[in-house]
Amino acid sequence: MKKFIVLLCFAMLTGSNIAQTLTFKFANPYLRYISPNNYFYFDILVKADVSGSYLYGTQINCDINISDVNTSILPLITLNAPFNSQYDDPDLGLTPKYTISSRNWADNRLYITVNHTNSIDPSFPDAYCAITTSYQVLGTIRIPLQSSANVSQSLMSFYSSGMDGQQFKASSTPPYNTVYNIPNSYENNLSGIYYGRIYCAAAFNLHSYGPWTQWDGTVNWNTAVNTSVWDYGTAPAEITNTGSKALALRIHPGAQLKINVGADLTCTGNTEINGAEGLKISSDAGGAGSFIDNGTISYPNSGSATVERYLTTCVGSTGSSCWHYVASPLTSAVSNVFLGDYLRWYNTSIGAWSSEYTQTNYPLTVMKGFAISEQGSVGPNFHTNHYFTGVLNTEASTYPLALTGTTGGGYNLVGNPYPSAIDIEAAGIAWTNVASKVWYLEKSSGTYLAYPKGGAGATGSQFIPPMQAFFVYANAASASVTFPNSARVHNNSVPFYKEAQAPNDVDVLYLKAQGNGRESYDLASVVFRDYATRKYDDAYDAQKIYGDAQTPQLYTLSEDNVNLTINSLPYTDKSATIPLNLQIFENGTGSYAVTASNLQSFRSGTIITLEDKKEAKTQELTSNPVYNFTYTDGDAPARFLLHFMNPYFGIDDAGKNNMLVYSYKHDVYVKDRSGNPRAGQLYLYNMMGQEIARKPVANIQLNKFTFDLPEGYYVVRVITNDNTYNAKVYLN
Repeated sequence: MKKFIVLLCFAMLTGSNIAQTLTFKFANPYLRYISPNNYFYFDILVKADVSGSYLYGTQINCDINISDVNTSILPLITLNAPFNSQYDDPDLGLTPKYTISSRNWADNRLYITVNHTNSIDPSFPDAYCAITTSYQVLGTIRIPLQSSANVSQSLMSFYSSGMDGQQFKASSTPPYNTVYNIPNSYENNLSGIYYGRIYCAAAFNLHSYGPWTQWDGTVNWNTAVNTSVWDYGTAPAEITNTGSKALALRIHPGAQLKINVGADLTCTGNTEINGAEGLKISSDAGGAGSFIDNGTISYPNSGSATVERYLTTCVGSTGSSCWHYVASPLTSAVSNVFLGDYLRWYNTSIGAWSSEYTQTNYPLTVMKGFAISEQGSVGPNFHTNHYFTGVLNTEASTYPLALTGTTGGGYNLVGNPYPSAIDIEAAGIAWTNVASKVWYLEKSSGTYLAYPKGGAGATGSQFIPPMQAFFVYANAASASVTFPNSARVHNNSVPFYKEAQAPNDVDVLYLKAQGNGRESYDLASVVFRDYATRKYDDAYDAQKIYGDAQTPQLYTLSEDNVNLTINSLPYTDKSATIPLNLQIFENGTGSYAVTASNLQSFRSGTIITLEDKKEAKTQELTSNPVYNFTYTDGDAPARFLLHFMNPYFGIDDAGKNNMLVYSYKHDVYVKDRSGNPRAGQLYLYNMMGQEIARKPVANIQLNKFTFDLPEGYYVVRVITNDNTYNAKVYLN
């Protein structure tokens, strides 16, 4: 049978018959597992519109998703103080002020009746509980749930027509009360609360699970479950775990979910962000939070997300080591987010940077990269953090790339448009008429690091941090790049400004140039791999992009004279010689070092030597990987040669590896590897077997001979007192 709510209030009023209104709301939802059942808890709050009201009795009636309720178990309501208090008058005895007279399920609804144990009597106002003008907890309701309810939602709301009952005010003379027809109002129902996982900031005294509660009692972020954030407190809900997952995340109006630095969250299904800044993704000097939506995002109630981006300051400087490359994570953002800083972009059509932009309404186009010089405390706009608030990018559109001029290729500054990392190796990335590699500006070094797809010889990472901008190279018209959602990953190990990632590559040499008391440095690498050639290979090599003018710029040359950060060479010859150039554009005079690393990736027996042509010195890097030298402004860039002698490259006199013979351009090198150099004689023959020249071999580790001969192949024979060594060389 349909029941109606009766709200009886005892009040001490004088001279007014204005109706008093009680306002009810649901609050503090959470889950608790009490074997063998799961229970949904929530509070009933009440307040009066005027002071001097007293509660006599009430019914709490609500519509509910009854199919998720285990109706074989009665609901339970526990009254809260002061409504659960007792008399302290010994003449009256210790009698409860209120009792729960009924609780039941009917008509797909929940009915609970709270009655006072005494009649209305104005002489005993202390027998009734005062209703304050701010919310107070009347009681906590516990609802038993079906085992399938964790994938559903409560759909709970006040049965307002059933709760429109009577309210009484007391007077000092009979009749002691006056009846009003519509004395109640209602706020904040629980419609849409998921039973899978719930956040609420309230401190619960009935459970110990913390503000996050989950089905079956244990919060498990490794499993994606329906998740609600229902937080009306002062602090946001926080994600502090890595590997956190949620299904159908719903951030309710007035709530906020914050993903802390170093934490990450992956959502599937529809993510619903109700209200302004409902989702916040944090960033500081230690990194950033990460968010991936593998589904859709909706923004009811003027919802929005805020993505924070921390940038280190470089006050008063506009040098290249000061610039940060950034992209917007929003579908629509303008330059005002960088107010107080320098902003510019790369104009590919003319191959030059734009002037520094000062307007506040320039659109930050999705996937377009921008260079930001973070000025921090300069002027009134003190900040190192920038806040992007709006609609997040998801499944970003294809970004078209330009060419420099009308022919050839062109460098384009593009950006990661997501609040999560991108894996360059992801199969879903579309590289259309563009080299599948990226170049990063590393702020700490002031130079560019490169990563080619496949990773061989990479000086940068395969993971592009959230909002990181970088260069790509278009090599034909109608070029574009697309980063779909499937390319997104969580990777908090790579900082916003890339550190060199030295994977355990096989037959890869990394070289670092640094000195003159500066922290800045440059990196280059040489890779030996199948299918590479000595000329520039778009699939395997990476061109050199010059960084800070005061940083040593280190690069190798391909056979067709392309400057390379990553140089991939074939396994064709027993020996290989590669030009290694070093250039400093400003204030370069000083002491420097070239340091080799990853030498252990080459097979035992490989000898790698650095030749300094200016100083006429050689140093075996495999035994001494740090070469120290001085540089003077104006020195020619073509200063060094790298010599690789590997008995496993190609085919040559197996077992006679104490002496290596190889060539570079018009020079022939004789390298003694025995540790006890021996004198001897070098004979040079043409391919007809005719002797062309002979030279004495000194008892030093490396002999170098220069010949002015026609380009072609020649045979070299070196005779010492204990052996004879033969090799075919190419002179040009």
